[in-house]
Amino acid sequence: MNDVEIKVGIAKAVCLRFINLHEATRRHALLVEFESLNILNEMETRNLIRRNETRDSYLPTIGTFALLGDDHELYQFARIGFERTIRSLWNLFCVEGPNVIHDAANLEIYSNKLFPQPAKAGAIPLGLYLASESGALQAMKLSADQMSVETFWIGETVISMKDPALWWDERIRVCREPLRIYDIAASTEQLFANYDESGTDGTASKAFSNDDFWGLIHEEVVVEARPRFEAGHYADAVEWALKAVAEKVRQRTGLKLDGSELMYRAFAPKSPYLEFEDPMPLTRDSMQQGYMQIFAGTMTGVRNPKVHGMVKLERERCIHFLFLASLLAFKVDEAVDTHPIEPAQKPASAQKPELASLHIAVGNRGMSGDVRTVNVSAVIENISTVKRITEYICTLSVPSSCLTFQSALHRGEIKSDLAGRRSFRRTEIDEGATRIVLPGDKLKVYSLDLGIDQLKLTGTWMEGDFGGALQDKVTLDAVMQGEVLHSELSVREIFEGMV
Repeated sequence: MNDVEIKVGIAKAVCLRFINLHEATRRHALLVEFESLNILNEMETRNLIRRNETRDSYLPTIGTFALLGDDHELYQFARIGFERTIRSLWNLFCVEGPNVIHDAANLEIYSNKLFPQPAKAGAIPLGLYLASESGALQAMKLSADQMSVETFWIGETVISMKDPALWWDERIRVCREPLRIYDIAASTEQLFANYDESGTDGTASKAFSNDDFWGLIHEEVVVEARPRFEAGHYADAVEWALKAVAEKVRQRTGLKLDGSELMYRAFAPKSPYLEFEDPMPLTRDSMQQGYMQIFAGTMTGVRNPKVHGMVKLERERCIHFLFLASLLAFKVDEAVDTHPIEPAQKPASAQKPELASLHIAVGNRGMSGDVRTVNVSAVIENISTVKRITEYICTLSVPSSCLTFQSALHRGEIKSDLAGRRSFRRTEIDEGATRIVLPGDKLKVYSLDLGIDQLKLTGTWMEGDFGGALQDKVTLDAVMQGEVLHSELSVREIFEGMV
């Protein structure tokens, strides 16, 4: 078989197993059958197939179906399912608006009412699975095997997809394009040609030729990224490069945080753990603010999509991101360690906030089935008389056992690094968020209902350590324009008078 026949054969095997058996296709089986490691890796890199969570098997993407050809029945099945699903999502968004949680079963019922003829069995679930690649779903909860979408929010992007056939055709065109090969050595030689003629010794161009750009990359990034890069796992290389940066910041600061929250805390202009020096105070403050945003933005915009999404990178873009990670690692080396007192040891008067205050508000009581609930909210208050709050990031952390629907999808939820806890984050740039908090204003940033009676339901899946939960805490952490704030409330205080 030639290369094209091998790609089509792999695509057929993955799609057939997914549609007929609802199973992923093992990488080992594909290697044995088609005997082409390079083609399999190329297809993965171009998102023509994607690995499952265990990393040993493959699931289909829109690109996988694209390789089958227009006349193949599975391609037609996927296209019809996708187009019907997007049209249904478009109608739902227009009628119900954003911020509404939907489930897959109800979408299928809705879709079959929308069209004169009901779709074939499995078409809408497949369409919803493929729609996750289009940006039409703002957030979603996948099944444990990652093969179907269970619940989801519809994203605003869907409003531009009233005719889903146009989006589908463009995506198929891109997937069927031949792989572009970038000659890094040639392009970099040309890039540095004029620079070398100006009198330099050419060290930079030599270091960047072929794969020798590693000589310009921070050594701690090289350790994590190079083996993955050379194996063709470009997204993994970027993810682990940025993990190395985060770990470097943790080691320098002693903070037990991660992601953008770690960076906001470590480089906070008002009380930094790591500070960038400059003799001019105004320049120093601007540098501190700017690099805090670069570090945090990189974790949110580059690393997190690599960790949680189905992101595939080409080699050249991977190199771009590796230089970004390297720059951040070198900047951590340059930063001065200010050794602030650990937050847990700070007296209340050690750092009086100038702009905002933060607290957890206990609100209305209600019922969730037979379980009594209490609403808790994250509240920020602008205590300044003249300044507006235009940047904030708030993280509310609660005991998992106090959520009466522990498996439910919650808007704004992020991965918690602590066992037994769920975390929820809200920033000023989130959809529907208040962008500006004026002097004297209070803003309820996030709220949810907690319960504790369920822990006493003996013999049910909700039964748990009632006494231990009472000793636990709800915590709220925030960074607002450089001010780092913390608030907490015990579960016993929240349920006062109810236990």
